[in-house]
Amino acid sequence: MEDVVAIEATVADGSKLYCMTWGRVFGAVDPTELLDVVHPLIVPPEDEPASLRVCDTLREAAAAPYFFEALIFFGQRNIPFGPGYSEWEYRTRTAVKSGKQVYRLGRVGQ
Repeated sequence: MEDVVAIEATVADGSKLYCMTWGRVFGAVDPTELLDVVHPLIVPPEDEPASLRVCDTLREAAAAPYFFEALIFFGQRNIPFGPGYSEWEYRTRTAVKSGKQVYRLGRVGQ
């Protein structure tokens, strides 16, 4: 999984909701925990999703209304690889769980 990922939720009416967040803070390979955390943050209760997945590339979410704003937001953040990484990862994981590092991009379609 990449450092920053786009997540797509396809809802019952066929439209897609997107968000962007940190990809590796819940695991470098398996996105299950990340999707479980993000699901209630991006999908309104009235829009039960038919599916939720991590996009293969950020480009898949490029048509969403706030894509470029999110790209700038995450591009300005520094990941401290090396000695400070564990602390950053913990703080970032906590922030994602509270919705502070999940950038809702909006709805596409329908």
